[in-house]
Amino acid sequence: MNEVPEHEREISPYSLEPESIEDAVENVLTQAGIWFTIIQPEKTFADFMEFIKPLAHGGKGETVKIVFDAAVPSSQSGLVIRGHLKMVLECCAYCFEAEEAEAEGRQAKAWNHIANAMYRLGRLEGLAMLDPAVTHVAKVRSSKGAMTRAAKYAPIREYARELAVPHQARESKRKTALLIRKAVVAFAEGRGVEMSEYEAERTIIKWLEGMTFATK
Repeated sequence: MNEVPEHEREISPYSLEPESIEDAVENVLTQAGIWFTIIQPEKTFADFMEFIKPLAHGGKGETVKIVFDAAVPSSQSGLVIRGHLKMVLECCAYCFEAEEAEAEGRQAKAWNHIANAMYRLGRLEGLAMLDPAVTHVAKVRSSKGAMTRAAKYAPIREYARELAVPHQARESKRKTALLIRKAVVAFAEGRGVEMSEYEAERTIIKWLEGMTFATK
């Protein structure tokens, strides 16, 4: 994947810096998942997680093309939709590269990857909204879907926050999410909501926003 020139990054609609790489990755992947389901209304967020799973396991660069060709055969979608989905993959690939760079202590490189991810996310939104069909789906989902999702996930969110309280003094937010993940997934399944453990980790981290945790 080609990196975005500095002058182009600066005009990205997603150019405001998040507080951490973790928050940035969470925000970008969430938005990419939303656009994945808007571009393909028959798909769910669970489908999105499956779509990007090969990237989460160390795939990057040329892997984007391999994953894309396997998941989106030319007969499945029009050229425009295929272009949007490839941008989704590239955006997510940069997120995973950012996580890897941060784990290796290369903070500047991690932020560089985040800048590239945000730039592609901005382009994806701009190009997708030029499609009348996509615009219609986005409007319908923003009004009806948001209310439905909020009602469905509210009890699970509260349960996760309750489980997190005993860990606040000694664990980081990310570690807490990992510790309570299995219990939250089981609780969600009991309410008829499917969540993979990978999806749950990122979702729980977002749900724990506003709570204070130990710094590690």
